[in-house]
Amino acid sequence: GAKHEAGYDAFMTGCVFAQACCHLGIDFSAETLAHNDKLQKFVNLLYLSWNSGDVINVSTGSVSELPCSHSPKKRFLKILYHNIVLIWGFPSKLKTSEIRDCICRVFGPISVAGIYSLDQTAVFVQFSKAEFVTDFLELKKTLETNNNSITILHPLSKLLEGGKTCAAGYEVYKDICSSQISKVFFAEQAEAVGITWKTKLIESRAEPQNQSLEQLTEKTLSSSPTLEHGEMDKWKQNVQKSTSKQSIFDNLLYASNS
Repeated sequence: GAKHEAGYDAFMTGCVFAQACCHLGIDFSAETLAHNDKLQKFVNLLYLSWNSGDVINVSTGSVSELPCSHSPKKRFLKILYHNIVLIWGFPSKLKTSEIRDCICRVFGPISVAGIYSLDQTAVFVQFSKAEFVTDFLELKKTLETNNNSITILHPLSKLLEGGKTCAAGYEVYKDICSSQISKVFFAEQAEAVGITWKTKLIESRAEPQNQSLEQLTEKTLSSSPTLEHGEMDKWKQNVQKSTSKQSIFDNLLYASNS
């Protein structure tokens, strides 16, 4: 009840300090705290921000980082732009955790390294491997092309619900944001600059070979516990006989929903 009273923050800071000293085994009655050896590595160090991990020594003015074992910077994911897919226009009710779940059900539990919300209409998804970017975009485009019952039952259908979900690589994000047009939400910004497509494939990379596509389908198969071994073997034979990318993805769509 006293937390809004004057001086309460200073009072609680003193309480925490007293408890910390007790934890370190410091006797208040017998020692001068300012010269206590156990406190010397903590004296006059101001933690500017827990997120940045920066610490300023008010005695010397020097700035350093928290020890490696404690620094939040060590926990932050390294941004790899080639591993990022930009997704926008998805149903507003979807949470980032649900988007992650949709993708991981297809590409595997560790396929998504991180997901970051730009606003309520757009997210960045950073995959653990760069090849997942191409695989995801091609699969999304195929699902949108094959508007049938298999598409409706696919794990990504929740993300694509409504038919307005768009996706592209990181370069498209830079292009959209470089426009002189400025809107509040990213989905509105993309529409304002004239984006009419739903999926922008990565043109700079070579066309995936059958082997890489098979690897993608293996991930999808592993996420389908209802697929019997006999059906899996039959599907693999169909993939090996496939002569086009389209037929391979058709098999992928069937297998992931069998």
